[in-house]
Amino acid sequence: MGLLAWAVIGAAVGMFLFIPVALLLLVAAFAGDGVRPSGWLVVITPIAAVTAVAVFVH
Repeated sequence: MGLLAWAVIGAAVGMFLFIPVALLLLVAAFAGDGVRPSGWLVVITPIAAVTAVAVFVH
């Protein structure tokens, strides 16, 4: 749960600095030790980050 608290703080700061950082911090809080993401998550994450930046910037 300690990581979740840092994720919330990081998300608040990251939303003002860099949106993908905030999203990664939130997702990282729920990841278990030694767990690797599946193939589709590895492909979708950068696409979602670029889409989010494009939507919020334009």
